[in-house]
Amino acid sequence: MDWGLAKLLSDAPASERLDASLAPASLVELAKRCLAADPSDRPADAAAVAEVVTKFERSVADQLREAEVTRAASEAAAAEAQKTAAAERRRRRGTPPCSLRLPC
Repeated sequence: MDWGLAKLLSDAPASERLDASLAPASLVELAKRCLAADPSDRPADAAAVAEVVTKFERSVADQLREAEVTRAASEAAAAEAQKTAAAERRRRRGTPPCSLRLPC
């Protein structure tokens, strides 16, 4: 049995574990490329790996910014809805029920 490094790195369980992981697809793909049995399928050098990781980090930062903007907008809308509801309650308190209104 050949227990060489290429054999160990090309076994299906590692690939299956990567596929089953909760890691983002771009990082799973990078890990699979780094573990490729054929050196020509691997990233050329550390700079190539760093480029993929940097792109991933940028996309995560963009997603976080977008989520923060969305959250802030939701909070602002909720605050406005509370103000509107409070104003409506104040308005209703000042208006007597229909049965107590005087005829016009």
